[in-house]
Parts: sequence; C-alpha cells; structure tokens
Amino acid sequence: LTAFAETADKVKAFSMGAVDYITKPFQLEEVCARVDTHLRLRRLQRELSNSVDELQKALNDIHTLRGIIPICSSCKKIRVDKVSWQQVEQYVSEHSEAKFSHGICPDCMLKLYPDYCRKLNLEKTEESAVRLKTKTLKETEK
Repeated sequence: LTAFAETADKVKAFSMGAVDYITKPFQLEEVCARVDTHLRLRRLQRELSNSVDELQKALNDIHTLRGIIPICSSCKKIRVDKVSWQQVEQYVSEHSEAKFSHGICPDCMLKLYPDYCRKLNLEKTEESAVRLKTKTLKETEK
C-alpha cells in the first residue's frame, strides 16, 4: 500500500519482488479482494507442491518392484502373464532402474566346473601352505 502511483514506481516495486501493488487512497473491497486472491494463490501453490511430491513418490514406486512376483523354482524365469515367462534379468530391467553385473557363486562354480574348482582349491591350499611356512620361518628368525 503506497502513495506512489506512477507507473515507474509500480514497475520498480514488481522488479524488486512485490507481488501486488495498491495505491492510496484505497478501497476496502479492493484490498480484501486482492488479499483473498493471494491467499487462494498460496493455497494453490501448496496443493501443487503436494501434487508434485505425490507424483514423484509414484514415479519412485514405479521403479521399485513390489508385491508377489511369480518365479519358477527351477529356471528362475518370471511369469509375466497367464502364459508368458521371462528371464529374471529382463523382467527386473523392464520394471526397475536396476543394472546387472553377472558373476558366478561358489556353489554354481563347483556344480558347473568341478575340475577347475578342485584345481583352484589345490592351488590355494598349496599357496596357503607356502605362506604359512614363510610366516613361521620369519617368526623363528626373530
């Protein structure tokens, strides 16, 4: 509320961050209408902010797997409808933002490559024995 009524004054006020400008002499009805407008704008801004938050949460939920996922106990494929099955990696990729890096666990390594595991285990055993002997020799030298 101001006595400055020149256009340049109004422009300067808005450029400095004012959201409204009322000149004197004022009329009570105009002031009330403007206050109501700003209260409504603030309420709508809050509602918009809440809606954006809800949408962001929903978007995050889309990228989070939830619920029961029917998976084959043998091959680990996932049932995507009444007749179709899909590899777990493909299903998870399509329903989340997860990325995959493949490896092989010790149990599967032993099952699929038993000869290599035995050789590797033997090499590790021999390597451990050499380390143990070296450590023991160093301790006895002290």
